[in-house]
Amino acid sequence: MYFDLIDRRLLGMHYKSWEYYARKSWNIKEMRQKMGAITCRRMLFGHAILGCDTASRLYGIGKGLAVKLLVADDEDFNDAADIFLRKNATKKEIAAAGEKAIIVLYGGHRNVNINENRYDIFKRKVSTSTNFVHPKSLPPTASACKQHCFRVYH
Repeated sequence: MYFDLIDRRLLGMHYKSWEYYARKSWNIKEMRQKMGAITCRRMLFGHAILGCDTASRLYGIGKGLAVKLLVADDEDFNDAADIFLRKNATKKEIAAAGEKAIIVLYGGHRNVNINENRYDIFKRKVSTSTNFVHPKSLPPTASACKQHCFRVYH
C-alpha cells in the first residue's frame, strides 16, 4: 500500500517539482510505524477540521499545521482529536473541543473563548496591516465554529 498525491499533501511532504513528486512513493505501514498508530488515527481529525469533502474549510490554514501539532504532541489539539474520534461524544463536548482546536490552529490565547480571540486577532491585524483586513482571515465566530464542528463530527 502506498500514499497517493493527496495523502502526501496531507502529511505536509511537499516537493519542488511534479516530476520528483511522481517518482516518490511512501510505504503506509512504514509511515504508520514511524508516526505511531495514535497519531495516524488523529490525522483524520486534522484533515476534517481543516476542511475536506464534507466540511467547510478554515481560511488560510494548511493541512501541514495540523500534522505539526499532532507530531509535536500539542495537548489541547490532541485532546480535541480524541473527543472527535469518540463515537458517543456529546454536542457540548464536540463544540468545546472544536473551539479549543480552532483556537490552537489560529494561534490564539488558549484560556480565552473564540470570540475574544477573534477580536484580539482582528486588533493585531489592523494595527500591523496597511491594507483592509478581510473577515475571512479571522477565526470563525462562536456560532460558526460550533456548526463547523458539528459538520466535522458527522
